[in-house]
Amino acid sequence: MTLALSTRFILSRRTSSRPVDLPYRTHVVREVCNAGCQPPGLDIADQFLKAGGPVPAGAKTVGRWHTPGSTLGWHLIEAGDLTLVAEHVADWADLLEIDVYPVIEDAEAGAAAKKAFGK
Repeated sequence: MTLALSTRFILSRRTSSRPVDLPYRTHVVREVCNAGCQPPGLDIADQFLKAGGPVPAGAKTVGRWHTPGSTLGWHLIEAGDLTLVAEHVADWADLLEIDVYPVIEDAEAGAAAKKAFGK
């Protein structure tokens, strides 16, 4: 699978090498229309409203948020396998500039900080 150059995955070494011990990991997907977002004859809003931008089987959309009056949005996806997120991103890579951020909850971040700083 080849992703468009406008697609960027931002993953830290520490985050991407964590063992998967939960059924799902949470990923924040930041999306913004790129310069080619509205090619002639294509209405991205209609395309999104018809299909809804579904994620692949095995992944789950937790929610989507959009900044009114702009082309900026966030998509919260739970997936135990990051390749499922990559599949979803590839579906929109020709129209959107996308960043993917695997995230952890406060308790996990606190435990990691405690381990890292020995306190």
